Amino acid sequence: MRRVLTCIGALLVLCGVANAQDERVMSFDFPAGHMIRMKLAAGGYVIRATSEDNVSVRISADQANDLNKTWVKFTTDHGVGRLETKDATKVNVTIEVPARSDLDIRLGYGEVSVKGIEGHKEVHMSAGEINIEVGDPSAYRDVTARVRIGDVKARPFRVSKSGFFRSFKLTGSGQYGLRATVGVGEINFL
Repeated sequence: MRRVLTCIGALLVLCGVANAQDERVMSFDFPAGHMIRMKLAAGGYVIRATSEDNVSVRISADQANDLNKTWVKFTTDHGVGRLETKDATKVNVTIEVPARSDLDIRLGYGEVSVKGIEGHKEVHMSAGEINIEVGDPSAYRDVTARVRIGDVKARPFRVSKSGFFRSFKLTGSGQYGLRATVGVGEINFL
C-alpha cells in the first residue's frame, strides 16, 4: 500500500511540474497614466486592468514546447512603454497594465480583448476580432471604427454595421480617443 501511495504522490508531483511548465509570467515596473505601445505577433490576447504599477504578461500553452517558442520584450523610453511579442499563435497571452493607461496596439491577425482600461485606446489589426470594453461612453471625445469587410458593433454608441467598407465616427465631450480598424473581421465596442 505504501508503494502505491508513493507512486501516486510522485505522479501528482510530476503532474504539478508539467502544469507549471505550461505557464510563464513576466512582470515589468511601469507607472499608471502613461502610453503603452504594443506590437503583437499573431495570436489571441486579453489585455486587462490591474491596480498595480506594473505591466505583467502571462503566457499559457497546452504544450511546453509552444510556450518556449514565444518571445516577449518590454522596454521604456521617456515614459512610453513598448511591448513586443513573437511566435504567439499556439499560446494564450494575458497582459495586465495599470488601469489608467493609454494603449496603442498593432496586431497582424488574431483576437484581442481590452477590458477595464481607462484612457486612450487605439487598436489596428489586419484580420480578426477586436473586443473593447468602453466603460462610460461619455468619457470619449473621438470615436472611430472602420472595417473593410466585416462587422462593427458598438452597443454603447448605438451603432451596428455589416458588409464592405463599414465605418462610423462620433464626436463627444469626453477626454479620451477610441479608434479601431480591422481589414477583415469584426470590431465590438462593449
